[in-house]
Amino acid sequence: MSGPCGPEVEKLSSQVDTLSQGIFFEILESYFALKDTLESSSTPESNSCREKLKDLGPKIELKWPAFEKNAESLALRSQFAFERGNDSEGKAYLDQALKVFPTHLKTNFYFSKILPKSSTPKEKHLRRVLVENPVGPREETMVLESIEALVTEFNLDPEESLTLLERALKIDPTKQSLWQRQAEMGFKSKNSQKIEESLARINPEYRFFFQAKAAEFKGQLDMAEEAFRSFLMQAKKPKREWDVEARLWLGKHYLQKNLFAVARPLLEESLDLFPDEPQFYILHGECFLKGSLDPLDPKKDLERALFKNPNSIPILIALAAEILKGGEPWVANSKAPDAIARTQAEGILRRLEDLEKQPKKSIQSEIWRISLLWHKGQFTQAHNRWNLLNDSIGSSSYPLPEKDRVQFLILGARILKSRGRFSEAEVLLTEGLKKTKEPEEQKLIRSFL
Repeated sequence: MSGPCGPEVEKLSSQVDTLSQGIFFEILESYFALKDTLESSSTPESNSCREKLKDLGPKIELKWPAFEKNAESLALRSQFAFERGNDSEGKAYLDQALKVFPTHLKTNFYFSKILPKSSTPKEKHLRRVLVENPVGPREETMVLESIEALVTEFNLDPEESLTLLERALKIDPTKQSLWQRQAEMGFKSKNSQKIEESLARINPEYRFFFQAKAAEFKGQLDMAEEAFRSFLMQAKKPKREWDVEARLWLGKHYLQKNLFAVARPLLEESLDLFPDEPQFYILHGECFLKGSLDPLDPKKDLERALFKNPNSIPILIALAAEILKGGEPWVANSKAPDAIARTQAEGILRRLEDLEKQPKKSIQSEIWRISLLWHKGQFTQAHNRWNLLNDSIGSSSYPLPEKDRVQFLILGARILKSRGRFSEAEVLLTEGLKKTKEPEEQKLIRSFL
């Protein structure tokens, strides 16, 4: 076979033919290392090598030594089962490996790969990956990927995230996503040292985004504006979340400064780029309303957006929120919506329930359904539904986004108070105070104690 990897595959094939206990793990490590290398290439030679390597899998399995019953063997064997599409057999091998060695690094890493994103079982296995010290580059890569998953998918304390990222950066100090995540955690924990350290290592193309956040962090809003504008002009393919964040920040900033003529083209361009992002419609409506350009308001602009995107779940949720604005249970001195608003919101939420895949309804739409039950005085039904959602949080059905955590907590406390269960409500809020590190969130929770 031609190509640079041909001799390596042929050597592995020859070793498999004369398989012995002494070289068993050496063969497996070579197999998976070569497989990882080939996955990042798409040349004709690498495609040919991949097919040859794929054919070796069953050959290795047939000669698998009967004496190999340890966690390492079982974990690696599970990967051959998954390669064949036999997921139940692969999981069975992983279960056996965990019984032999509960904190085995590879077993827990492989287990985390087959579990739903942001789920509690996944977090458990990712943390177990970090218990054992990695031996060799493949295990170091597993540790690095596990740390990235933990700090990206889960609502960790910012200080814990920074500690984990420091460990990951020792493994690969060139990985840009790690420096970017460290900068984000630096802002959350108000750690100036980590912010400056990260800014020095982030690629120039994306550095403007973090410089803008650093300027905002210091209260230098004009510098933040300039940096966000530079980011939008120079970043070729920015992350969607950064692009949206920069545009939303600038839109709000321009409206606060009454720069309606500047805000309008930015928001209209943003609507073309992100037609499914409801906040742009809200800002666009405010731009017309405050700038006296047209008798529109955020609600009408969202209705226009819904006409263009009739099945958009984010826009439907935003419209329900706009209709019920001022009646949010997590807002102090909230006012109950009138009957017309309740009817309109209920219609939207029923439509959402038809659109959303069961059981993966968005947490925000479910929070609004519970809020409406509370407003209608149906406290028992609201409490039952809140408990059901609370039991599901952290599972594959309802990974709870950070921004919704406090809203959900206060909603539960207000439902409990409405049922006369004041001590339980206080326990819930006090628990929330211990969990959150954000001063604004703590202030909001204290207002309901």
